[in-house]
Amino acid sequence: QLFTIMSSKKPRKSGNPHPHPKQAELSVSDQQKLSVKYQNIFDKQVLADYENENYRDCIKQCDRILQQYPKNGETLAMKGLCLHCEGHSKLNRYSGGDDEEQDDVAAHQHHDAKDEEEESEGLQLKEDGLQLISLGLSHNLKSSICWRVKGLAHKNDHDFEAAMTCYKQALKYDKQNQRILTDLANLQIQCQKFSEFVVSRRDLWLLNQDKLHCVAYIVALYLNQQYQECQQTMQENMENAANKFKLNADPVELNEMHFLQIRIYLKLKQYDQCLAFLVDKLEKKEIVDVLNALQMKLKVEMHLDRLEDAKQTALLLIEKNPENLHFHQRYQKLLEMTKCDTLNQIYAELAQKYPRCNTIQRILLECYDVSKDSERQQFEQLLHTYLQKKFKKSVVSLYNDVKNLYAVSAQKGAIMDALITKYRNELATNYRFCAEQEKYSASPMCLLWVNYFYCSRLIDVGRFEQALQIIDETLSKVPTGIDLYLLKGKLFKYAGNKVLAFKYLNMARKLDQADRYLNTKCVRYAFNALYVDEADRIIQLFLKKTEGTLALHNLQVIWYELHKAMALLKLNKIGPALKQFENIYHHFEEFWKNQTDFHRYAYRKCAIYSYLQLLDWEYKLRDHAVYIEAAKYASNLWFRVHRLQQSKQREALEYGSSPLIITKSNKKKVQRDEYGWKLIHSKQPLNEAYKWLKFLIATTDAEQEHTDNEQDVQVRVLYIKYLLYTKSYSAATQKISALSKEDASDAYAVYNICSVLYEEEHDKDEQHVMQLKQKYSVEFLKQYYQENTHDFDKITCILRLCLNIAEIADNIGVSIEDMVESIMKTQCSPLQCAQIREIIAEHADGKQTLLALCDKHVANKYPLQLKVEDDIL
Repeated sequence: QLFTIMSSKKPRKSGNPHPHPKQAELSVSDQQKLSVKYQNIFDKQVLADYENENYRDCIKQCDRILQQYPKNGETLAMKGLCLHCEGHSKLNRYSGGDDEEQDDVAAHQHHDAKDEEEESEGLQLKEDGLQLISLGLSHNLKSSICWRVKGLAHKNDHDFEAAMTCYKQALKYDKQNQRILTDLANLQIQCQKFSEFVVSRRDLWLLNQDKLHCVAYIVALYLNQQYQECQQTMQENMENAANKFKLNADPVELNEMHFLQIRIYLKLKQYDQCLAFLVDKLEKKEIVDVLNALQMKLKVEMHLDRLEDAKQTALLLIEKNPENLHFHQRYQKLLEMTKCDTLNQIYAELAQKYPRCNTIQRILLECYDVSKDSERQQFEQLLHTYLQKKFKKSVVSLYNDVKNLYAVSAQKGAIMDALITKYRNELATNYRFCAEQEKYSASPMCLLWVNYFYCSRLIDVGRFEQALQIIDETLSKVPTGIDLYLLKGKLFKYAGNKVLAFKYLNMARKLDQADRYLNTKCVRYAFNALYVDEADRIIQLFLKKTEGTLALHNLQVIWYELHKAMALLKLNKIGPALKQFENIYHHFEEFWKNQTDFHRYAYRKCAIYSYLQLLDWEYKLRDHAVYIEAAKYASNLWFRVHRLQQSKQREALEYGSSPLIITKSNKKKVQRDEYGWKLIHSKQPLNEAYKWLKFLIATTDAEQEHTDNEQDVQVRVLYIKYLLYTKSYSAATQKISALSKEDASDAYAVYNICSVLYEEEHDKDEQHVMQLKQKYSVEFLKQYYQENTHDFDKITCILRLCLNIAEIADNIGVSIEDMVESIMKTQCSPLQCAQIREIIAEHADGKQTLLALCDKHVANKYPLQLKVEDDIL
């Protein structure tokens, strides 16, 4: 039956459908050698059709051969590989495809059944394909083609370890096959098996001594930290044989080899040789990327304590790009190391040399010591000139540019505040910046930007009411000032009123509906205010009407998916939130899997420096802040799904989710299972949580010493939480013991560990459970609360535990009302007050009383947080 799967034609009636008697009587070993006719079919048609992804035609040709040689292993394996690829394609279309939205429920059910049928068909094709490959391999265990086909199937399934094993078996029977060696090498570098990668690349280099394989071998030696061998190989094959590989004909390729040589010198800490090499190549003009070479030269000179030479190099970098702040920071560091006390004079000379350079003028403001009267007057004059110039040019970002001066020196901040106050008075009455200027010498718009600057300062120091009054006064004069509406939205955001913040961002957006920045900013504010549908409507203004938000998924717009997931999570819509988190996970998986496409290109183009940067990025991909943020919330959400499934709270689990696509439009495309119905009914939610955590756990376990990094602590706590849910109490106890005293008492750790210990059912007689219960007992929590009454995070942790777990609330000895009262009496910010109100709003019992208590304190401290206006949308 396996032979007739996907068979394209029925046997001809006129012909003999059965194998030739002589061929049918052949033994299994004899059938492995095809006749010349069928060998040509296999070589020229079967393999060609597979390479061109014509799987149906390939299966037809395989069936043609199998009619005569039914036990030919290589043909069976190729047919199985084609079936496997077809099944893989069907599953890819199922998981990442789109579907037309329809309002008819019967139509939805029809499409859902069709999707399930397509999924099962894809799985069946893959299973049949693997069976055929295994059958073919059993008939011909010494065939390199059979082993390679099996490796390709495992590679399609992203089982790289099994694929590498198969490729190694294939090489035993075809040691000089460059295709197999190349595939094996690509998988080895993907899995960071650098020692094996060196062996594969050396074998390829010995088989074909061309530029591509030589560059690949050099990169392999470098990645395996065999720097001496790498250096020697470069000298023997690239420098001495430059004409052979034509490196001297392409200065860019020669430049790449020089930079690799420099990196090797730095790895070996041969700074003298590195400096001599850099100087020589720069003089000969063999380095194209001069800016990067000068930065490396500066780094080497600092290592060698050649500070005077380093200062000259830094000045040369500034001459190349005077606006680069990083170059100036290095130069200032060198001046400090040489104990130079004339920094302001040096930068005054640079300001004269580069009069149009904004960076130098800005740095000069930080060089003066305003405690000295002479320098104070100079600083005030420079600041006056700098601010006046920016205000006349309507530079919106001026406050962000100079606000660091408030942190550097309180005296500088006072001078700046005095200047802004003077500007406001003079511009309002005489339309000038100071009394020395003529009346009406300044544009009326200058007052707008001075008020904008002043209100930005007021928002930073928490004087929201005064800032709002000035913004409204300015808007009465300039009602179409988009930036003023943006600032007003920012004001309400930091005051803790997310709804009004969104309202004014939306008003700014409506004033310029062609501005993508305003559209994106408004969508983020809409998600923060939990207006999810409105956010989707706004962002679709810049998308094709037929695609809808599916286009954002195809374009891998991760910020949108993360913000939407967070909003849905706050609305307790578990299924849709999980769907967005899963989209983010698949994006990162795709980033990691797609790196194999760049290997051959990088070697062929000799793009070594960029290629090594790509590899560094790929190997640290899961350390990205977006992935870590998504992993924290997604794993906690899967733990929540597990709890709801165990307690059979079906209504809470399925809230906001549906197996059908609910929409008003019948034209837009959406993802399959857009509302996460299948996700919330997953049979193994804990495995789904571990899927997120396993990459982060490997990173934290690789560290020799536990750092104080907050993210590392949170990852360890989430893994402890996973171990507790899976009843691995011994391992959980060890992980908790490994935490430092500060980390174990961290608010995030206490809340997550206690929530599992008290909410889940555990074996009370289990020794490790008893130890953990004793360590995190109610008495411990009571003492923890009493010792940290002025720590907002820790006292909030206890409040959340009391709201969630009755056992803790009844025995801790403090009422929830007293906790809320205590929190509100601390110096909590507007955003912290808003956080407490959100925590209380999540719980139904006693919500109104507690909210009224919160609102009473908020009304006195931050009245704008409770402000309500009509016409939000």
